Amino acid sequence: MYTNKIINIYLERGSNIAPYFVEQLYDIIIIEGQDAQLDATAEGFPEPKVSWEKEGKPLTPNKEYKVEFEGAKTALHIHAAKLTDAGLYQCTATSPAGTAITKCRVTVIPISEAGQYAKDLPQFGPQLLSKLPTLPQEDIRSKYMTVPVKPPEVKPEELYKLPKRPKKSDNPLEEAKRRGVKVLPDEILNALQKGLEEYPEEEMYSKDRPQPPKFKVHLKSHLNLNEDDHCLFEAKLIPVRDPMMRVQWFRNGKVLHHASRMIPRYNFADVSLEFLYTFAEDDGIYECVATNPYGEDRTRAELKCRPKRSIIYNTQLPKGMEGVAKLQMLEDEIKHTASMIGLEEKVQEKEPKAPEFIMPLEDLSVDEGDNAKFIAKVDGHPRPRVTWSINNGDVANGSRYKLVFDGLVHYLDIPRTRQYDAGVIRCVAKNTFGQSESVAILNIKFRQDYRSGLSKTPGGIETGLDDSFDVDIEERLRTRAQARQRESVDDRTYRPLTDKPIHPLHSKANAEKMSWRQTVEKVGDAPNFTKSLLPLKAKEGSKVVVGVEFTGEPAPTVSWYRDGFTVEDSEDFKIRTTETESVLTIKHAFIIDSGLYTVKLFNPIGIKQCQAAIRIMPIIAEDQTPRFLDVPQDSEILAGDPVRFQCRVEGEPFPTVAFYREDEPVNLNDRRFRVIQEGDVFTLLVFEALPADSGQYEAVAENAVGKANTRFTLTVTSRESGGKKASVVDDPKLVHKVPYLEKALEDLHVKEGQSATFECIIPASYGTDVKWYKGTSEWPIKPSKFFKPKSDGTKHQLFILEAYAEDEGLYKCVVSNPVGTTATTATLKVDHLMQVPEFVRAFSNLTTYEGEQVRFDVEVRGDPPLTISWFRDGEIIRDSPDFQIFTEGNRSVFYISEVFMEDQGLFTCTASNSAGSSDCSARLIVEPRPQL
Repeated sequence: MYTNKIINIYLERGSNIAPYFVEQLYDIIIIEGQDAQLDATAEGFPEPKVSWEKEGKPLTPNKEYKVEFEGAKTALHIHAAKLTDAGLYQCTATSPAGTAITKCRVTVIPISEAGQYAKDLPQFGPQLLSKLPTLPQEDIRSKYMTVPVKPPEVKPEELYKLPKRPKKSDNPLEEAKRRGVKVLPDEILNALQKGLEEYPEEEMYSKDRPQPPKFKVHLKSHLNLNEDDHCLFEAKLIPVRDPMMRVQWFRNGKVLHHASRMIPRYNFADVSLEFLYTFAEDDGIYECVATNPYGEDRTRAELKCRPKRSIIYNTQLPKGMEGVAKLQMLEDEIKHTASMIGLEEKVQEKEPKAPEFIMPLEDLSVDEGDNAKFIAKVDGHPRPRVTWSINNGDVANGSRYKLVFDGLVHYLDIPRTRQYDAGVIRCVAKNTFGQSESVAILNIKFRQDYRSGLSKTPGGIETGLDDSFDVDIEERLRTRAQARQRESVDDRTYRPLTDKPIHPLHSKANAEKMSWRQTVEKVGDAPNFTKSLLPLKAKEGSKVVVGVEFTGEPAPTVSWYRDGFTVEDSEDFKIRTTETESVLTIKHAFIIDSGLYTVKLFNPIGIKQCQAAIRIMPIIAEDQTPRFLDVPQDSEILAGDPVRFQCRVEGEPFPTVAFYREDEPVNLNDRRFRVIQEGDVFTLLVFEALPADSGQYEAVAENAVGKANTRFTLTVTSRESGGKKASVVDDPKLVHKVPYLEKALEDLHVKEGQSATFECIIPASYGTDVKWYKGTSEWPIKPSKFFKPKSDGTKHQLFILEAYAEDEGLYKCVVSNPVGTTATTATLKVDHLMQVPEFVRAFSNLTTYEGEQVRFDVEVRGDPPLTISWFRDGEIIRDSPDFQIFTEGNRSVFYISEVFMEDQGLFTCTASNSAGSSDCSARLIVEPRPQL
């Protein structure tokens, strides 16, 4: 019972127990084609999740591998083992409290090599063969056997590679004291030695005389136990002190999972299993199996435990008054006599039955601070175990919640309800044949604080609460007192008119005790989904629309979450909500928008939620060989004239284009030749063509997948005048065709949200192309509501309507025509405007008793760095053992471990940054703890 109390206290404080393996894996050797099973048992709180791995990779169940779970035990079955099944296997148990790992190595022997040793193997089943330990590799024969060889051939100590012990000292006691080992007193050592001498020499272990296990004294059954009684199974096992002996316990043919109240022991020849206290579900056949390399032996016994009954039959008289005991002896004698003459009544055992709620929970609505009591009655055999939870949080018996079972009915009593107690109350009943649950809703009505209005001080006390006061409060209290008086008179004068007995719950005494109970009136309906959220896959950049349909009265409040974070209505995420549906629209979905989306519905009657995963898949373009969309055309010009050849290509990856003349690359070092790329368009310019430039040209587009080419011809004829060739410099018309810079762009420095305008002057001729670029991007800026380029042929402008931090960077204006290209650059810098802190989650007024714990939590939204400070009645609070402050990022917690009357006052939390400050306040009221 003491251990059970410790566990209850441990769990009541919310502590966790790291996972640990009660039964670990061990190395095995099996023959090809043989079945094998790896068993492990992991325990901890909360219950850990177990996974299997092979050679460091997760193991997926299939036809060859089968994973089974039974409570805390897990088993991996290997069907018809192959040579590829050999390797290192790992079982991992994980929970929020930690991780535990156990490993083993499985060796698979080919049939061809193991056949010659089959005659040496004892006649054991495959399950026993697979569980025997790995043999040492010094003996080549033992290497391929799943069981140890016969004693004459291999010695037992060689099987386990026992380490060589150091040479014993002449004086063991002095040697132990020198090493710092605590030595037992002589009388204890003598008693132990005398105990060992009681066993005959043939029952002691000897490496020269191997023998299989044998139970000298078998287990005895316990058939007359009551719930919470102590139970002890004992047996004697030989050979004594066998180092290779393995003892295992089973219940109804299954491995017994040890617990804090079940303690197995194996000391010398004594084998025992102790139950500190028993329950009805412990009934069954218990078997102890002893195994060593030379055989095994078993002994079994039965345990029967009677559950507690609602009526107490045990005597309540002080010790020494044996009247009831004598009556019990007389009844036993009567039963014995009846059995001797065949008149014993046949007692029909109750049939097993899964739990069933005869009296389910009912919804309850109470005022804040009032008592709330939930009642449930459960039927089932064996008697089910009942657990309670509030809003999915386990409830433990303590000062805050009272759990009572009177033998017939289970009660959950909340003496003083608070706002956070509102929600779903769940009662779960479970036994070995199944489980059942009953759910109810607890609705807590906020109680208004009238103390400021009732205060005798003129004007009342400034509490920070709502000072409204109902002028009819005295009349209402007087009316309620008169009504209670009339009810008490009616109870005294009422007499039942029929012989039907009154249920004890409605008796006069109970009516007076339960006068606090509220009349429950279920107003409205809890929210419920008529169309839930469904999983969705979409491509990157596409539009995503998901929605839900629901019912509820009053209309529930809808909240959207992604991976636990709130999704708010914005330009990227549009949320449209009506009384019956809510739709979330993602205008342009990106990969970062993937996640688990949750929709929660809430109204005063209840809470409901549904979840679905939304995955945004990246756009993976298929590899494409290059292809010419537009090809250059043959051209014939006069010497000295410019010429342009233009082509447009596509492909994935995007190809590069090179130009050739007569199978030789075009000499781009010659200033008369130039290649320009604008997006997917490549242009070859020849400024002053010469007759020697005539010939066949080729454009070659190439990427990692392949290449494509196209041919065109240039013909240049000499001028008939035979004079000097025309030059761009000598022809004034051609000079003005080349763009040149008159006024370059200038750097801009604006505040966030203001407009910005870049302007440059580059005169050019007809056919000029103007493009704006940001940073190193190859894609020009397209006109939109935020960016508006404008050009009149000479003056070129770029308007940015509202500049933000992401618009900072280098901007470039490129002006080009068939003759040439000119560019100018400038930098835009934006001063970021910091956001004034805003409280996302604030704390509210609190009334508590002296000695209780107090905690205020706040969450602030604003640009860092943020400074969060706490004040009481205008004075700053420093972190100390009495007032502890925990601040991390934009969250802060104020904690008082034990509050006193002098701690009450007006508490204020202030958040500030360089943009400004914001605060929130609430009043803490401490009342004396009532005397019980």
